[in-house]
Amino acid sequence: MKICENCFNDEELKAVLKRSNNNEPLDCCPNCGSRSVLYDTEESTAIKFIKELFEAFLDSYKIHDAGELLIDELQSVWKIFNPQLDNNKIMSLIESICKEYFNGHQDLLNQKIVLIKKLDSEYVKQHSILKNMSWSEFRKQLKEENRYHPSNINIDVLKSLFSYIESDYEPNSLSLYRARKSHNGETIDKRNMGAPKPGKSGEGRINAKGVACLYLATDEKTCIKEIRAGVFDVVCIGKFELNSPIKLVNLSKINKISPFKVPYGNNAAFDIAEIDINRSFLEEISENIRTPQASSDDPLDYIATQYISDYIKSITDNNNLKIYDGIEFASTHSQTERNIVLFETSLDSCKCECINVVKYYISSVEYHREIRV
Repeated sequence: MKICENCFNDEELKAVLKRSNNNEPLDCCPNCGSRSVLYDTEESTAIKFIKELFEAFLDSYKIHDAGELLIDELQSVWKIFNPQLDNNKIMSLIESICKEYFNGHQDLLNQKIVLIKKLDSEYVKQHSILKNMSWSEFRKQLKEENRYHPSNINIDVLKSLFSYIESDYEPNSLSLYRARKSHNGETIDKRNMGAPKPGKSGEGRINAKGVACLYLATDEKTCIKEIRAGVFDVVCIGKFELNSPIKLVNLSKINKISPFKVPYGNNAAFDIAEIDINRSFLEEISENIRTPQASSDDPLDYIATQYISDYIKSITDNNNLKIYDGIEFASTHSQTERNIVLFETSLDSCKCECINVVKYYISSVEYHREIRV
């Protein structure tokens, strides 16, 4: 059976095929229809490696009524194959890739399966970020009981999971934008387009009051929406470029953590069960950070995301050097653009700088409404 890299949605599997591409001729894929290099599931060396990855993945499961069908694990949970492929095509592909394996594990194809470690209550307890509470209960604890030293969060697990949703950017690889309203109608100097001075910043999703962070967006329209610019406002947009490499915790990758990126086996320091049991918590973090702020919001509502942000800021390596420069997350104002928040804001040490400022007049604003009960 023929297959191409675009048949997969999983970045690790796509990368395996990209690395093996020796400029072979392109052809039309019979599965996804894209024009790409085709690989034979019976003969390709790259597919044999993917087969080994899949077998290790499948060995992590067992038949159990509390689980889901294989197709649901592949697509709803892990999003491994191209979402444009129908379920029958996906099952044909996985059977072709793991033909010999399914000769001895036929039941996995049509019965409910569950990750073996998720059936171990002690494992789940030890490897859950929140030991015995939900995200809403965690937020309530921080707001009303213990703001700085909560006892029910497993920080080591959180640190491990963050290491799998990183983004690295080099100088000249990324343009960023920040908008500010000009209250006197003048163009704001680029040296003043950065974050507020320490002690002067307001309450934010990422930062507590007084703690400065540099909020940026990956396009101009998004950064205008982020400051809620109104009609007739004069807005200055600063274009920022990186002057040093940065490493971010990218919360928009939460639903893209590959099950083929982590070590397997009972002695593995990190495995896919740990990802799976904490998926909803990570999604809650992402959703809360990207939720737009309203003027009527209670600042206490930001405490949980501020706690997570402060923890990311504090993570260090074996040499006690800080690992992360900031956080990246999807914008609610765009299907494709992201927001980036950098922790270091001083002109001397910030890893990006404003290189140009353009002044705009907001001539019209579109409003969309929806009924809420």
